[in-house]
Formats: sequence, structure tokens, C-alpha cells
Amino acid sequence: MKRTTSASLAGGAVEFHLTGQLPYAASYDTRSGEWHVTVGPQIPEAVDSIGNQFLTELIFRALLMESLEGQQRFELHRETRFELPKGAVFTNRQELEGLKWNLDFGGGTSLRATLKLENQAVTVVEDLIQTEAEPTNLMTEEGRAALFDSLGKYKSFVIRYAQDPQIATPLAPKPVTTQSRPDSFSRSWQFSARSPTLSVTFDGLPRGSSFTLSSTASFTLGGFIGWRFSRSGLEWFDAKITTNPSLNLTASVNVPLLNWQRSRGRVWGAGADFWFWIGVLPVYIRLQADIDVLASLAASGTTQVSFNTGLGISSTTGVLYNRLGVNPGWRPQRSSSMSASQPSVRVTTSVGITASAGPSLTLSAYLYGLAGPFVRLGVSLGAELNVRPSRTWGLKGLAQASGGFKTSSWLRNFLGIDISLNYNFYTLERSLAMGTW
Repeated sequence: MKRTTSASLAGGAVEFHLTGQLPYAASYDTRSGEWHVTVGPQIPEAVDSIGNQFLTELIFRALLMESLEGQQRFELHRETRFELPKGAVFTNRQELEGLKWNLDFGGGTSLRATLKLENQAVTVVEDLIQTEAEPTNLMTEEGRAALFDSLGKYKSFVIRYAQDPQIATPLAPKPVTTQSRPDSFSRSWQFSARSPTLSVTFDGLPRGSSFTLSSTASFTLGGFIGWRFSRSGLEWFDAKITTNPSLNLTASVNVPLLNWQRSRGRVWGAGADFWFWIGVLPVYIRLQADIDVLASLAASGTTQVSFNTGLGISSTTGVLYNRLGVNPGWRPQRSSSMSASQPSVRVTTSVGITASAGPSLTLSAYLYGLAGPFVRLGVSLGAELNVRPSRTWGLKGLAQASGGFKTSSWLRNFLGIDISLNYNFYTLERSLAMGTW
């Protein structure tokens, strides 16, 4: 078997050439004296695998085209050539001649294949066209079920030929009982990063006042995306972000009477691109982490206070879909925990104050920069000083996470998402230390 594939995108072309052999691809029928080569799925599980793979490739091609400027059109031409052994003769030539398949998915997306016969070879010529328009015939469960039925017959045929048994040793037919292609798509990625010490002095305070935050963050950021389609539609979908930031935070406040809140834009960021292949299509996902900082305080008089600690957060957030089970449908997935070390507060004041400061991490895992899970994780230290009835102080850690799944309208409709996939995942608060002053 020889196979040639070419894909055209944005005016360029890439060709792949593969030559190989398929062991035990032909079986011998002792009654008719013919050899048989069966092409196409032979068991129901293989049909499900082919359908899932086709829909997965469809999704990634749509995301790739949407990430490029202008209207895009993807064309794939593929030829698979089956060569008979020397001296062999077709015994079902008339049955094979003129065989063709035509699948129309709507919106200008289609898949066609025909057979070309020569004296001792048969070639499957296949053409795929995909546009940026929605494949309207696949936007319903009925349409996707029809797709699986069509793919079960697509490029399915049997080559029969005769050959002198003295040239080749007949093999007993070997029934197909398993399928080797995966019946789902899933990938996971991760990278680790450490920020330098970030020192931010907030502006907008009265003369002689100051509010400074210093922070160092180290973390591992992980992303996971996976799904499975069947003839009944989307069976499961899972997209999530895991992270475990370890933060050293120090805040110093010297202010008079005021109520004040400020935020600073992006002060640091890190990311990593990961490339992989879906069929002949190059795909990339970018894991990105950005840090900005927030601060707020309310003081009833001139206040001087500083507080610091080490905070550790373990967080998993994302979206999950399951068509079966106890709670079918879309829902958020979340888990979190907090740890702290070396908390301390230094107070030189005689009035009350409530203050908080800390970084906000925006984390995302986007395919082609367009679709994937994201989370905004705000971590802060909060200090509260009371004058009456006692001169007490308390230090607490706070973590809040919100986010969800970003997607294009095409993919949203295709996955059947009819609710908002934006959630307030959790609010986590922990008392770290308390004392008197």
C-alpha cells in the first residue's frame, strides 16, 4: 500500500509520502480460490473510533482557520494505493469500478472519495474541503448520528483477486476482534515557573503615605482537555487547569485616615507553547500565567503596619460534561486547599485598620489562543486591627477563583453548550495568626 497526502492552507502546501506494507491484510478463501483484502471498519467499535477521530480533526481545523486572519478554506487531497502481488488478477473489477462516496456536512464542508482501477492496483482518491462556516448538518444529535452511519460505509470495499497458490502461501482468514485507534481524544500539558521578587508601590495616596507589596511566586501550571463522541453525540468533555502556587507575601502600610483601593496591571507573566499533531494538522496549546496585584485598606487614623507570610494554594478548576451518570449535563469542577507558614504582623499605631494585598494570577490553556479553560485566582493577605474593646490584630489568607471555558460560537454550538460556562469556583479563607498590640 502506498499513500500520498497533501494539505493546503493559506496558500501553502505540505505533502507527506508514506510507503508500507500491511501484514495479514489479505486472506485466502479456499472454496473460491480467491484472495480478499477488506478495506474499512469491520467491527462497530471501529466505526465509533473513526467517527470520534473525524469530529476531533474537524474541531481542530476549525480552530486553526479561525486563528488566522481573513476567510480560510482547508483542502485535503489524499490518495491510498493498493498494489496486487505480481501476476495477480482482479476477480471483482466490475464491482469496484465507479465506486464513490459523498458526505455533505453543510456550510461548504464535504468529504468525497472515488476508486481508480489499473491492471494490478486500486487507488482511493479522497478530497476533503472545510470552510469556516458552521457544518450545519452536524449541529444536531440526529446529524451526528447520521455521520457515524455514513462513516461506517465510507471507503468500505473488498478487493478480490486470484493468484497462483504456488507463488504465495495461503493464510487462514483472521477475524478482527479489536480496534487499535483510540476512541477518545485527550491531552495534558504542564510547565513550572518562578517569578522574581515583585515589589509594587501603589500610587494615589496622600503625601507622606505609602503602601508597598512584595511577592515571589513559584508554581506548576497544568492543563487538560479531552472528549469523546459517539453516534449518540458528545459523551463526555473535560477541560481543567491545575496549579499549586507557592507565594511569599509582604505588605507595608503607612497611611492617614482614608478608604482606598487600587489595582496594578500585569507586572509579570510566563507561558509555554506545546505542539502536537492531529492527523496531518499541527496543533498548539499555550499555557499562560499573568500576575497583577490588588490592594485595599480602610483606616480610622494614621496607621503603620506590616505583615507577611508564605502561602501555598492547591487548585483545580474547570468544566465537565457527562451525558450519562447521576448528574448528566455541564457543571463546574473544583477543588482547593491552602497552607501557610511563618506569619507575622508588626504594628506601630493606635487606631483601627482593615487592609489586604496580594497578587492575582490569570491562568489559561488555550488551543490556538481561542478555546480552552481559564481561571483568575486572587490570593491575598488580610490584616485587621481593633482598638476597642481590645488592642488585637489578626492575619488571614484569602483565595478566590473564578473562570470557566472560553470558546468560539461555532464550537459552542457544536458541543451543544446552552449555558454559561463561567463560574465562581470557590472562596477560601484561613485564619493565619492573631495577637495583641
